[in-house]
Amino acid sequence: MSTPITLEMTLVTDGKERRLTGKPNCFELTVDGYRLFPMDQLIAISRLKNKNMIGFGEIIEVRWKDNQTTCNYRLTSLQSVN
Repeated sequence: MSTPITLEMTLVTDGKERRLTGKPNCFELTVDGYRLFPMDQLIAISRLKNKNMIGFGEIIEVRWKDNQTTCNYRLTSLQSVN
């Protein structure tokens, strides 16, 4: 049976991101399902789906395992207060 995969142009964190120690402004996020994210370009980051973005980030690494996608990203600009 095939597994669906989606292409994402916005990274929605739902407050589940985890700060990576030793790497300034870098975070890790694990989401359900297999998802593709554009690499080496800025993408919008928002806390909730269909809400205003909080800033821009750059995807550093993407891993797929057990029907989950884990991505590491660097927050490059923040447009709201954390």
